[in-house]
Amino acid sequence: MKHQPCFCRLLLCALFLCLAMYCGQASAAEDSAVRTGKCTIVSGNHTYSPSDCLIKKGMDENLSWLIIERKDGRPLLEEILLISVTETTPGTAEVSGLTKDGINSRWGEARFDGRCWSGDDFRICTD
Repeated sequence: MKHQPCFCRLLLCALFLCLAMYCGQASAAEDSAVRTGKCTIVSGNHTYSPSDCLIKKGMDENLSWLIIERKDGRPLLEEILLISVTETTPGTAEVSGLTKDGINSRWGEARFDGRCWSGDDFRICTD
C-alpha cells in the first residue's frame, strides 16, 4: 500500500498527457477551413473555371495545404476529381490530381505568386 500515492500520480500524469495530445489534435483541426467559391485551373492550353468549387485550406507545421474539388462531386476538369497543393517549403508546393479511376497523378512543383500556384504547364487560383 505504500506505493499507492505514486501509482495515483502516474495515472494522473498519463491522463494529462492524453488530454494534451487530444487538445493538440483539436487545435490542428481548427487550423483548416472549408468554403465554396470559384477556382480557375489552367492546364495545358485549357482553362477551367467551375463556380461551385469546394476549397479546403489548412496549415500543417507552418506550411499550407489546399484541396480543390467540385461541391457536387463532378470532375473539376476532364478526368480529375480533385487537386491537392501541399507546400514543401514556404512559397513552393507539390501539386497532384486525383483521377476518377483513383490514380494520384503528380503535376509537379509550383510556386505561389501571391494569388495563384503556378507550375511549368499549369496554374491554380482560388477566389
